[in-house]
Amino acid sequence: MPRQPDIKNKTNRLVFIPLSKDDERISIEFKALCNQDGVTIHDLLMEGIEHIFKVHHWPPGNPQLTLTNYQVKPSKVLSKCEFSGCKGEAVASGVFLPKNKEYRLCSRHLVEAKNSRKVWELKN
Repeated sequence: MPRQPDIKNKTNRLVFIPLSKDDERISIEFKALCNQDGVTIHDLLMEGIEHIFKVHHWPPGNPQLTLTNYQVKPSKVLSKCEFSGCKGEAVASGVFLPKNKEYRLCSRHLVEAKNSRKVWELKN
């Protein structure tokens, strides 16, 4: 179990030690991302830390605003099919790639999108 950071510690180092297979995978992919973008691990970590400071209004910070308050909101609720004249309930959404426009699709239009010769990228 990782310990809480000690602010009064003699060193000011931040260390990431993978604790699981997922952490190891993330560590490897993070290094690959650094190589791909031609940046150092330090630069990417600083970018992330600065983002967290900005979100928390640090300094002085607001302990009432935790990171969970800033998580990505769930996608919009599916409601009615967006094909003209259709009043069916949407069950999925998809992007019509030639126009790069997203549509909510009922089950009938979802089947048509899957079988269409036009290019669709279905979301769910």
